[in-house]
Amino acid sequence: MSYGRLALLTLIAFASLSAQNGPPPKSREIDDLLTKAGQSGAAGDKTAAVGILEIALQKIQKDADLKSRETDVLNRLGRAYLDAQRPADAVRTYRVMLDGMKSECSAESISSAERCAEAQYNMGTAQMYNGQFAAAVVTLNHAVANFALCIKTSGSPEYRASRLKQQADAENLMAAGLFRSGKKDEGIAAFEHAIQDFATVMKDPAAPPGLRDSAAASMKDAQTSLDLLKKN
Repeated sequence: MSYGRLALLTLIAFASLSAQNGPPPKSREIDDLLTKAGQSGAAGDKTAAVGILEIALQKIQKDADLKSRETDVLNRLGRAYLDAQRPADAVRTYRVMLDGMKSECSAESISSAERCAEAQYNMGTAQMYNGQFAAAVVTLNHAVANFALCIKTSGSPEYRASRLKQQADAENLMAAGLFRSGKKDEGIAAFEHAIQDFATVMKDPAAPPGLRDSAAASMKDAQTSLDLLKKN
């Protein structure tokens, strides 16, 4: 047998094996729906993106074999609702997601803390847009604590800088929530703490240039909000 023919047969066999070991049809169907939702969102059709993700969620909730995909789809759907200016639906969706993560969020590990912090930040954002300022403060405070846990337990300087930026983002949003809840002094303190954290990231040589630039822009915005708050 020639080398060329042997190589061709090997490639065919490998392709056949890959197909057999690939994701099951049900999971591929969800992947296809997520791809279509992403494409619709990128094209500006927020309503279509929401509709596709709702279909994906319905399929997952009707099939126990797809249960592991639920958290990811709920997170995507929550963001899609926000993009479509449906904050009440986003809050409802994130609440379902966080309820399903209760046991995970009680575990003090880096992976759990990061996932929970990001989910809590998204929920807090939705609550702010929905006018639930006091509730947002509580949720965002949990996010800040989980981001702090990530920073405390990780040995990677770049990872710590990224999580500190996220913590500062949560503090910044929480500061606005405190002010809107009638707690001006606490809001000022939260803005000042967020600005300090943004400055730390901005000056951190371990942080990627893009992250430092983002921290600088966020710090400028937070300082503007703080200045306006002090004038009122």
